[in-house]
Amino acid sequence: VDTNQYPLSENHTSEDGVCKLLYAGRVSPEKGVRTIIEAISNLILKGYENFSLSIVGGGSSDYVSELQRLVEEKKQKKRVKFWGVQPRERVKDFFYNHDIFIFSSIWEEPFSIVLLEAMASGMAVIGTPVGGSKEILVDGENALVYSPGDSEALAEAISKLANNAELRKRLGKKAALCVRENFDIEQTIEQVEKYLLEVCGQS
Repeated sequence: VDTNQYPLSENHTSEDGVCKLLYAGRVSPEKGVRTIIEAISNLILKGYENFSLSIVGGGSSDYVSELQRLVEEKKQKKRVKFWGVQPRERVKDFFYNHDIFIFSSIWEEPFSIVLLEAMASGMAVIGTPVGGSKEILVDGENALVYSPGDSEALAEAISKLANNAELRKRLGKKAALCVRENFDIEQTIEQVEKYLLEVCGQS
C-alpha cells in the first residue's frame, strides 16, 4: 500500500452519535457480508440501534438481490445502504467518513489490499483471521478479531467498539502503524531490492 495516499486520521467518530460501519470489497458469499447483516439484527434485538452500514462493492446481481431481500426481511432498510461499485478514489473517501471497517471474509483469502488501506487510514477494524489476514490482524492490538461466520461474536465486537471511542482511536493508530511498518510499498520495494542484491552477491 502507498501509505502516502492514506494519511492517518483520528477523527473516526460521527458527530450525530450514529456509529457508521463499512464493508468494502466484492459482494459474494465467501466474503461473509451476510454475517454482518445477521450481526446487525442481533444488535437490534439487544436494543442497540445507533448505527448504520455501508456496503461498497459489486457482485452477482442475484446474490446482491438476495442480501437486499434479507435486509428488508430484517427491517434494516433504513440502516443499510448498498453503494455498488465505486471508483477507487471514492472508496478512499468512505474510510474517512466511517467509524469501523468490517473484514468479514469466511474463506482462506490470500491477501486483502482494501483491509490494509482501511487500516492505513486509521480506521478501527473488526475482522476474521483467515488466509493472509492472519498475518495482519492481532486481536486487541490493532483490531478486534472474531471467528468467520459467527454473527453473535461480530455483534459483540461491534457493540464493544461502537461504545468506546478511545478503543477505536487506539486500535486505529496501531493499525496504521502496522501497515506503515510492514506493508508500505516503498519499504517493500527496498526489501525486495536488498534481497535480490544479496542473492546476486552469493551466486
